[in-house]
Amino acid sequence: MRKKQKLIIQFIFLVIIITLILYNEEILYYIKYNNFEGYDNLSREVVVRYEYNMETEGKYPETIYEKSILNVFSNFNGMICNLLPIRKENQCLINNIPIVKYKFPVHIIKLIDGTHLAVFNDGRIYKKRLLTDKMWQGPLKKSLPEREVPLRMITLNPEGNKLIGIGFDNKTYIKLHDPNSLVAIETDWKYISGLDDIIWVGFIFDPNINQNKWLTITIDGRIQLSNSENPIEGFIDASIIKEPVLKLYFDPEGFMMAIDTRLQLRTFENKDWMISEFSKKYPANPIPVNDIIYDYDQMLFGVVFLPKMSQCEIMKQEEPAFMSTFVPFELNSFLDSRLNKRITDRIIIKSKLGIFTKSGLLEEESLDNDINIAYQRQQLMDKKRLRGFCLKRGIQTDVNFRNYKMDKVIDENEKKIDKLENVIKELIKFDPDNKKIQNSAIGINFIKDDDLPNFDDTK
Repeated sequence: MRKKQKLIIQFIFLVIIITLILYNEEILYYIKYNNFEGYDNLSREVVVRYEYNMETEGKYPETIYEKSILNVFSNFNGMICNLLPIRKENQCLINNIPIVKYKFPVHIIKLIDGTHLAVFNDGRIYKKRLLTDKMWQGPLKKSLPEREVPLRMITLNPEGNKLIGIGFDNKTYIKLHDPNSLVAIETDWKYISGLDDIIWVGFIFDPNINQNKWLTITIDGRIQLSNSENPIEGFIDASIIKEPVLKLYFDPEGFMMAIDTRLQLRTFENKDWMISEFSKKYPANPIPVNDIIYDYDQMLFGVVFLPKMSQCEIMKQEEPAFMSTFVPFELNSFLDSRLNKRITDRIIIKSKLGIFTKSGLLEEESLDNDINIAYQRQQLMDKKRLRGFCLKRGIQTDVNFRNYKMDKVIDENEKKIDKLENVIKELIKFDPDNKKIQNSAIGINFIKDDDLPNFDDTK
């Protein structure tokens, strides 16, 4: 009797398992074909919840981005619902059943320590070291501005130590400074006045005023440039192109690229992009993407749309050209960029952020593979710090200041120099070939000319 009951229980348990498997067929399909995109610290949740069902109309105004998504994927409602976290459940029904939305990255940046951050389709921030790693970590703490606004995109400030983000409310936010971290990524967001009604932001350095100006794309797709580093002082149209765009990028050679309303990557005709049309020589990349970022080998990673699967997938090119197609990781022969390193972290970051020259973390030698350039930059920065110190501590100022700790160090160094001079004098005294030692000592300023014996070089 007990054996029969045990068999019945096992049979019921088996039926339940089979039912769950059939019911979650989509999840199994997703895991099978996306096993490289795992998640860590997510409470094992790979599904995006419908969090904005109760939001009032108009809180998240429609922009050129939403219009483009609706137009391009008009036959793929699942793709639309997965891309737009603000879509409500009643807008995402198939046979009166809500579409299951899975998590995936939609926008990617790189930090100065080499870590990648991504905005996912739930509007939150996740991270991983390499884009080819399997696991994403997140969502990060305090991802959402105002605790509820999903993000469109993120970038860095010109100094490279704070995140800047644009929400689906089309406002711009910046992270507060974090004294315990190289880059502030988990502090509170602060609203930036003057940067409203935009969907993308970057920077352009203006040498005439020695300031980084804000480069933006408005909610209707126009490219604009701020009059100064203070966005409150207004913006002007910065491009002659009439077509609206969604995002901008700079390639390593200085050409501007853009994602257009067909979600295709295009390049401008020449480097003076403000007075340039889109290139007629080079057509758009045929693969629709939501975002791109360079790898060290100058090939692009792309957030590629897969409308039939209602998701995006990170793929990589196999040739260093913007028109090259994107290939899934499992089929790509060039995932390891260390074999052909052509560009640095700084170039990768600047391609997403914009072109600038004001000093900051992004100008430090740790981001440069050229030792000579790094050394010269460090020398200039040291001289600049010294001049600033002198101006503050006695030169051209009335401040009565004395650094006793520095005085002590100077005294100790003077004693060391005197000791070295005496040692060299003793060596000269007992060395038969003392002339070479004397000359070398003169060259390094250890011995005064008055202390040297009188030699006649003609003898």
